[in-house]
Amino acid sequence: MIAEQEKQEEMLEARYFQNDIVATAFEIFEKTNNFEVAIHLLLKVIGVRLELDRITIVQTDIKAREIYSDYQWNREGIPKVLETVRHFDKEDFLTVFNDFDENGVLVLQHDHMQRYSESATKILIQGEAKTIVSVAMYCEGRYTGAITYAVCKEKRSWSNEMLKQLSEVTKIISAHFAKNQVMNHVYQGAITRMEHDTLTGLISFARFHEEVERIILANKTSDYMMIYMDFENFKYFNYKYGYTLGDQVLKDFCSFIIGKTEEKHNLYFTRVVSDQFLMFRTASHEKDEYQAIIEETEKINEEFMLRQKEKFPKSNVVLRTGIYYVTPECRSTSYAIDAANYVRQKVKGGEKGSVRFYDDEMQKQHELENEIVNDMKKAMEQKQFKVYFQPQYSIKSHEIIGAEALVRWERDNGTVLSPNAFIPVYENNGKIIELDFYVFETVVEFIAENLKAGREQVPISINASSLHASDPQTINTYINILKKYSVDPTMVEIELTETAVVSEYESVRKLFDSFQLHGIKTAMDDFGSGYSVLNTIVDIPVDVIKIDRGFITSCLETDRGIYFLKHLIDMIRNLGYQIICEGVETDEQIEILRQIGCDEIQGYWYSKPLKMEDYKELLQSEKISKGETVRKLG
Repeated sequence: MIAEQEKQEEMLEARYFQNDIVATAFEIFEKTNNFEVAIHLLLKVIGVRLELDRITIVQTDIKAREIYSDYQWNREGIPKVLETVRHFDKEDFLTVFNDFDENGVLVLQHDHMQRYSESATKILIQGEAKTIVSVAMYCEGRYTGAITYAVCKEKRSWSNEMLKQLSEVTKIISAHFAKNQVMNHVYQGAITRMEHDTLTGLISFARFHEEVERIILANKTSDYMMIYMDFENFKYFNYKYGYTLGDQVLKDFCSFIIGKTEEKHNLYFTRVVSDQFLMFRTASHEKDEYQAIIEETEKINEEFMLRQKEKFPKSNVVLRTGIYYVTPECRSTSYAIDAANYVRQKVKGGEKGSVRFYDDEMQKQHELENEIVNDMKKAMEQKQFKVYFQPQYSIKSHEIIGAEALVRWERDNGTVLSPNAFIPVYENNGKIIELDFYVFETVVEFIAENLKAGREQVPISINASSLHASDPQTINTYINILKKYSVDPTMVEIELTETAVVSEYESVRKLFDSFQLHGIKTAMDDFGSGYSVLNTIVDIPVDVIKIDRGFITSCLETDRGIYFLKHLIDMIRNLGYQIICEGVETDEQIEILRQIGCDEIQGYWYSKPLKMEDYKELLQSEKISKGETVRKLG
């Protein structure tokens, strides 16, 4: 499979792997005049980049209750689907249609189809598919079908960020697909209708893209802005008040924004899909005055949100806006839209701070994230991801009782990236699963080497993402790695953050149950960093509670905080958990923690994270605890 993917990538131009998938989609349609050539190329690029097995554009005739497909990409050896017209029941269609989320996305797993009838399942899961991501297509607000992204070799979990990217790509394909159909239509009247959005009366996305591209290619983009706007969780408004009122809010929003825009001569405004809008207009400030642009836009957003709050007191209409200042150096319309969309996604909704600007710092972050995504495969092949070990100590005996495995990315250009730089990116695109297994296997291989050398070894904890909790096969992968190196499961410990445990409580509980059943210890990391839900630790099957560094620091600042921390530690210990205090750095912290009974610590006071060779030397020179947690290897 890897060889096949490499073969496919060699056949594609390198530039299609430089930008994110959304920007790549724009570029392919821009630079390929023939729709047939463009769509086949784009599907292939998406399939190879996301390691998919099949992508199918499913067209739906609701009136005739038929589905069919004229465009499909298949990896070699993967069967085609929908080679003939298939019929569906109205009830089945409504069930599926209502299951699409606010972004028009539906994830289907082949072994969790109990919700659907047998006939619907046969249509939804075809051609040996294990996982299907189905993303709805719309033409001027009318449902026309879906694009299905299939994985046939194994089940796959998808991050919210990657699902959003598939949603954005589908919108682009849908717009060009509709335009292609219109251009092939014999009636000019149909073309006129397709030039505008039937709900808002704005120009269509395809027309918007053409007009803006004309300006950019003419190099007339001095003092223009690309503005990407959307409503956060608008589906809840539709659920509470109904789609009729929801549509009215969207129309009111368009009228309100146009009314607030003084310069209408060079104004281009479109609805991308659903509740997402794009505006291309002249700027009222210089680029360096981006704070003034933000304040001006926030004021407009706040006024509209306040008006809706007065009309719908129980609603919470929240706008998010990303702004990109378009300069003559801008490469394309796609780049401008991608930049504005990127910064929009970084906005945390609310009345304050609802607007962000694509400044130089944001551009550097965006470019770095693209590099992080695109370079992962090479980095793993070249073992640029290095595992460090931070030892854990007993305050009383000053002996090593354990260690935590941490990962750093030592890039081939000499720079070193901390986990905060790349872990969130891989969490968003789902690649964190691969990195977790990479780190786990590196640690297990290290333990096996110690076993062969006859050295003493303390258990090592390894971080895991909550995405593992959605895949029942996760535990088998971990166990198979342990068996591969003949390492006792008690020598490793899997930890998830408190936030992950609380947000994915039921699935994490089942995952931790599986780990403990196979002899692998479990831990809740960063306890006290956000939720501190005490009833969670009562029910969740964990062995170790790691108290967050920030929580400890804040508690140790006052006598009341110290009192609270002491009783919290006593309570957790009385529940039967092992406790480790993280981020301990000062003599004062050590003394207070000793007094209140937290014996096991991790932090710079004893040791920073060490490279593998340095940690190996530390084990040979420092005292190692002879308690129950230590195993004599060899």
